[in-house]
This record gives sequence, C-alpha cells and structure tokens, in this order.
Amino acid sequence: STPKPSSAASDVYKRQRQYMHTINPIVTHGEQYWIVYVPEIGQYTQAKSMDDVAEQARDLAAVWLDIPMDDVEVGEVVTKPFSRVK
Repeated sequence: STPKPSSAASDVYKRQRQYMHTINPIVTHGEQYWIVYVPEIGQYTQAKSMDDVAEQARDLAAVWLDIPMDDVEVGEVVTKPFSRVK
C-alpha cells in the first residue's frame, strides 16, 4: 500500500498551490516569430517556435508580476490566425 502524505506535507502543498498563477496565452504566427499575448497581464512577448511559447509566456508573467517563474503555470494555449493590419 502507498503511504499517504502527512497532514503537514499536504498543508505545505496547499499553500504552494495558493500562490500559483495560471496564464492562458493567445498565440499568433507572425512573419518571423510567434506573437504571444498573455491576457492575464495584458502584455506581449515573442517565441521562435511553438515549443518555446509556454516558457516565454511564463517568463514574461513572472517578470511582470515579480514572482518566481515556478509560480506560473500555463493553462490553455489558444492559437489564432495572423491578420495583417492595413
């Protein structure tokens, strides 16, 4: 049988989760890079590839909110088509 975590360990986990910030980036492929908008903070960044989107979005949110990057998690990534402004 698997041992159950102690009550103290469970309380620490709950406190840690309490400070997590979830972001849901909106991504559009630009002419050279992926444009990443993080609506939770109203800011943009860019990524060289889709593989880099989550890390770039987490880094932006952490810097903007002045929190550790480990306190930022990525929820849903929404991809939108590129539209050129005329």
